[in-house]
Amino acid sequence: MPLSQEVDGLDEDHRVVVELSSFQLNDVMDFRPQVAALLNIYPSHLDWHHTLENCIGAKANLFRNQGSEDWAILNGDQEQTLALIPCLKSKVLTFSTTRQVEQGAWIKDNVIWTTLSGEANPLISLSELGIGYAHNHQNALAATLISYAAGASFEAINKGLKEFRGVKHRFQVVDTINGVLFINDSKATNSQASLTALSLPQSPIVWIAGGLDRGQDIEEITTLAAKRCKTAILLGQTKDRFAVALREKGVSELYLVQNMAEAVEIAKKISLPGDTVLLSPACASWDMYPSFEHRGDDFINEVTRK
Repeated sequence: MPLSQEVDGLDEDHRVVVELSSFQLNDVMDFRPQVAALLNIYPSHLDWHHTLENCIGAKANLFRNQGSEDWAILNGDQEQTLALIPCLKSKVLTFSTTRQVEQGAWIKDNVIWTTLSGEANPLISLSELGIGYAHNHQNALAATLISYAAGASFEAINKGLKEFRGVKHRFQVVDTINGVLFINDSKATNSQASLTALSLPQSPIVWIAGGLDRGQDIEEITTLAAKRCKTAILLGQTKDRFAVALREKGVSELYLVQNMAEAVEIAKKISLPGDTVLLSPACASWDMYPSFEHRGDDFINEVTRK
């Protein structure tokens, strides 16, 4: 359903939160968010954008129609996002996991700090976050700034960060069966997202991966997988390319399958107590599914099937 149809009839007391793809932003004309956040820039969807510059240009359209009373929130740990600042007309906040920022939020000594009212103030300890994995620290920083810019109090932001437990298909714990943890990370539609997912579990990983072949570079993701995974179960258009790259890096236990049912069946048979079965495809889903949500739901259904 189009966003314009969803917001028709809403009044000024409503807040609409929208996640936009670079495809949608590519054709922006009049769209003007009061608060806009660009979380990162990576070379993804280049089969459509053709160049990284085109991808960055599309994402920059998020701020295109903003004015001086609007807010732009940027990843302060990426040079490519910070390079957009001179072109912005809006008020700018940045976030960083590595250093203090002048206006925004950052992490120091395992605590989220803010500089939003002229001085540095602690907001919440990382141990108190409802979503504890390290890859969510940047998300918590961005959510802090988005909420502040939208008018939330620090008390409300603190409460939200404590109570939020994550969303479906984003490193979602599905179940623990016979001592094996099953995680649904179907939202990992590119290598960069799966790099993060593969770095998180401390246990041996049975990796389910593969999907639409967009010609992306898989050298980095397969190098990490060779170090972190005990085996890989591969499906979709990219399964043969992944298999070649993994075998070249010394991974001998590989399974090439036709569908998710077969993948999960094998994962259940070969995994041992203490293992993690991780669906983190590193690819889009459109070769086999209408969306990453459908792919994740298929995984969940197969894992929980009695």
